Amino acid sequence: MKKKLVISLLTIVAVVCLIFGISACTDNIDKGELNFELSDDNSYYIVDIQNNAKGDIVIPSIYNNLPVIKIGDNAFIMCVSITSITIPDSVTSIGNNAFNGCSSLTSLTIPDSVTSIGNNAFSGCSSLTSLTIPDGVTSIGISAFSGCSSLTSLTIPDGVTSIEAVTFNSCTSLKRIIIPNSVTSIGNGAFLNCTSLENMTIPSSVTNISDGAFEGCEKLFETENNVIYVDKWAVGCNNYYTTTVALREDTIGIADSAFAGCNSLTNITLTSSLISLGESAFNSCALERIVIPDNVKSIYGGAFVHCKSLKEVILPSELINIDNPFIDCPALESITIDKSNVIYHSNGNCLIETESKTLLAGCKNSIIPNDGSVISIGKSAFEECSTLEGITIPDGVISIGDRAFWGCSSLKNLTIPDSVTSIEFAAFYNCSSLTNLNIPKNVTHIGDSAFEGCTSLTYNSDNYAYYLGNDENPYMVFIQAKDNDTKTIEINNNTKIIYYGSFSGFHSLKNITIPDSILSIGNWAFHNCSSLENIIIPSGVITIGEYTFSNCSSLACVTIPDSITTIGDSAFSGCSALKTVYYTGSEAEWLKIKFDNNNAELLNAEIIYNYAI
Repeated sequence: MKKKLVISLLTIVAVVCLIFGISACTDNIDKGELNFELSDDNSYYIVDIQNNAKGDIVIPSIYNNLPVIKIGDNAFIMCVSITSITIPDSVTSIGNNAFNGCSSLTSLTIPDSVTSIGNNAFSGCSSLTSLTIPDGVTSIGISAFSGCSSLTSLTIPDGVTSIEAVTFNSCTSLKRIIIPNSVTSIGNGAFLNCTSLENMTIPSSVTNISDGAFEGCEKLFETENNVIYVDKWAVGCNNYYTTTVALREDTIGIADSAFAGCNSLTNITLTSSLISLGESAFNSCALERIVIPDNVKSIYGGAFVHCKSLKEVILPSELINIDNPFIDCPALESITIDKSNVIYHSNGNCLIETESKTLLAGCKNSIIPNDGSVISIGKSAFEECSTLEGITIPDGVISIGDRAFWGCSSLKNLTIPDSVTSIEFAAFYNCSSLTNLNIPKNVTHIGDSAFEGCTSLTYNSDNYAYYLGNDENPYMVFIQAKDNDTKTIEINNNTKIIYYGSFSGFHSLKNITIPDSILSIGNWAFHNCSSLENIIIPSGVITIGEYTFSNCSSLACVTIPDSITTIGDSAFSGCSALKTVYYTGSEAEWLKIKFDNNNAELLNAEIIYNYAI
């Protein structure tokens, strides 16, 4: 239990002075009050300061005989009259927005004890001229120093692994910054509009520079052969109509979106020094063939997205990190990788992660190998492969990943084996030509929006409801009732899965019979069923998903089986009438269930244990 305490700032400072012998430490402090809260670990953190504090603020290291270890979120937000802050060695973290908007703050010493600086922690501290970040800091949050327009130089400590999005946005006086070898990524707009930044050395540890990281840093830019560089990274192109580009010999990386929109670019010479291709690096370029140099280790997601003329890709031996870079490349015919690569291999114009047996990327000519080398169709593997008309998924594949066939608008023929047990989020989203889909008999999970936009899909009908299934069981997956004004529905006894959002918004639904055959109930399945009064969840169900019964405002009682292991975020939020939960297991079993956020209505209801259905 947290206990909120209020202490006079003058009293705090006086105590500190007496203990530590600090003279005149209360000079220039107006009367104010610091609010503290006691944490579960018997330490205090600062919540906020009252009474329009201004001048010099000294934070105590000890309050009520316990250490002050954190400056909490929003603690000093918009304290526009504070000019300096003294932070004690007891503090280990500075929270989100802790000093956001302290526009008069000119002096600040961060002690060596601090290890993390939160999002927007010093955003808008426009008078801050100097700052030393201690060596112990390993995490600096998003926009932490955004708008510190008087800051002229800064050294990022060794141990920080990433410079997050807009961390130094509009630090317009910043001329010099030292980035340590520990940093591996530089986020979106990290140095956006740092107009005075004159030079920068990007360490070799960096493998990814996100979109717009140096936008507006004109003094950093070097241009050669229409390519804009920061240090040894290609970050942009100053001629979107260029057809041919040769990278500088010492180029080690291509930043996210560096050549995005160069719709006329048909040829690019990649250098042997290159190690990384960023996300959307060649978005919408007119490239037809690309050979990736041997030293490239990372190719980030969508590096060649929308390259509609790209026909052939040859990947290198040293590649260790790739996220499908060929989304919406409808002309792509050939994907191969050097045979000496120890992490990936290619077969049948498919890129496969060898150890996990996951198909990472395919194309219109792909033939998924039937030799046991593929057990999973990975995330976005065929996403927006609009020319793919048919494909056979071999026996042995057990899962079809998120967005695996998203936007395959020409896909008509698809064979899914009975070995498949899960079809994940949006797996066949907008497969608008798919007319028939045989759901494997062993499937126990179908993700949200898996068949959304499959406008040509043929559904089976039973008792005024639509189903998907197979030849053995046409009613395997309950999709939706025909009439959203229905008051009563009985789901077919052979059904295994209630699809995502099946009854969402069925305001008149009062009674429903869920058969014992049901193994999975999708997210949002009964959302806003405001007339539903009672629900019995069958014993085969393991998870109650996100928002499954949210806003079922008339739901008074629910029966939950002891098979349930997880109850998702907001599963019963807004169930204001829920008074009784009948649970088939013991109290000890109930306490083992993982309850996600926003389920107060369920947890506050009366629980009847060991209930026999």
